[in-house]
Amino acid sequence: MVPNSIPMLNFKPSRSRKTTSVLINHDIFKLFAKWIDNKNNDYTQQNIPYKFNLLLRGTRDGFDPDMFHQLCDEKGATISIARIKDSKQIVGGYNPLSWNSNGSYMNTSESFLFYITDVGNLSSAKIGRVFRYHQNAIYGDSGYGPTFGNGHDLYAQNKSWSASNGNAYTNINIPSSFTIDEYEVFQVAKKSL
Repeated sequence: MVPNSIPMLNFKPSRSRKTTSVLINHDIFKLFAKWIDNKNNDYTQQNIPYKFNLLLRGTRDGFDPDMFHQLCDEKGATISIARIKDSKQIVGGYNPLSWNSNGSYMNTSESFLFYITDVGNLSSAKIGRVFRYHQNAIYGDSGYGPTFGNGHDLYAQNKSWSASNGNAYTNINIPSSFTIDEYEVFQVAKKSL
């Protein structure tokens, strides 16, 4: 170091877009945006129309339903993502409405479930859209974390998650009972033009 000199810092901007998720990369966020808009064409980093704002991370905030509702209720559209313990498998669902904890079902035809058997391989991704019982597509209850479907097609209780495939959502063969080691919930916000 030279005394009385001002150091020159030549930092180059990162070439890759960082996401705040510890579970998925930006390509999966682009896939979610495509599914949300029910489009066939892929989004690029430049034209993805949504911001995904992290509301909850299980290992940071806790896995209990109370914390889920404290951090995620009344936040608008969200996507919940969970990793099945000791695997590369990701499961979750999109709720276009706001979560609540009042023990009631919510009506939508725009929600979906997903199952990605290998998070590093987008071709392993499956989507299950609501195909019946739209009036019971989403369930908000203080005793559960994110819950989808009238027969609890996918629901969370702490680190124990369960699926009963094919009630309100098309069957995508999510395992019927599993333990997760991480989950995240993101608010899905439309970018301003």
